[in-house]
Order: sequence, then C-alpha cells, then structure tokens
Amino acid sequence: KDIIKKEVDKYEYKNIFGKAKTEELIKQLYKKDKEGDNMLAASRMLLNEMQMNRDLGREEGIRKGRKEGKKEGIYEIAKKMLKEKIGIETIKKWTGLTEKEIEEIK
Repeated sequence: KDIIKKEVDKYEYKNIFGKAKTEELIKQLYKKDKEGDNMLAASRMLLNEMQMNRDLGREEGIRKGRKEGKKEGIYEIAKKMLKEKIGIETIKKWTGLTEKEIEEIK
C-alpha cells in the first residue's frame, strides 16, 4: 500500500489524471500478468525510454537551431560585406557561401 501511495504521488503529474485515476492506474501496473511479470517494471522501462527519446530530440533540436543560427549570422555578415562593396570572391572565401547564395542576398 505504501509503495502504491508513493507511486501515486510520483506519477500524479499535476492532477492531469486526478488522484483516483492515477491510483487506479498504479494498482493496475502492480498486478502481475499471466506470466508473473510486474507491469510496473515494464511501464518504468517505457517511461525511461520515452524520456531518453525526448532528450535525444531536444539535443537534436538544439544542434539544428545552432546550425541555423550560425548560417543566419554568415548571411548577415555577407549582407554587410555586400553593402561595403566587397567583391563576391572575397565574400565566398570568408563566408563559405556559394555565388548563388550571395546573389540571393542582394
């Protein structure tokens, strides 16, 4: 009973399900299936895997955002270089942009 109460408190998630529904779900997880496996252990593994996938997705999003931000910064520099009448070859050399990308900035 104490274990179930701790699990209810842990998984209540800001009353999304409500205390009664959460308690019912936790009790179901503690029941053993036909082969005697504890469903709570299986659900914890799934929750852990979901969290790992969320973390990976978040990291991927951060990497993508940094890459896009870096690219935007390069475009801004190229734009300023064009305003200063710096030649396209020099802009290509220092920014890594293609001639087509530089032309699109104009």
